[in-house]
Amino acid sequence: MNIKVDGVSITLTKEQIAKIERVKKERLAEMNSFKNTLLKSGFKKLSIKDKYVECYQNDEKGWYAEIIDGNRVWMVGAFLQQSYGFPGGWTYDTVEELRTELITHM
Repeated sequence: MNIKVDGVSITLTKEQIAKIERVKKERLAEMNSFKNTLLKSGFKKLSIKDKYVECYQNDEKGWYAEIIDGNRVWMVGAFLQQSYGFPGGWTYDTVEELRTELITHM
């Protein structure tokens, strides 16, 4: 299989493609909770004392996320979905929604 990335063409063998797919599948399996998904996406937990909210930040992307009551995530940052009202950002009710959004912008 020939792939072109940033103007450079490379050829991958069937074994290399299989390995890429296997690693991709393993990484997706590890993203099974809000916390794991954020951590695997480059977020670091912030040390904020609140029993209802866990705060995370991705310095590289300039993104901020909060896990609220352990059952949803509110996230804000450049290129992410934004609501039109204040303070912006977007709420993700499932891990799959959050994972899809992050994979789209990584």
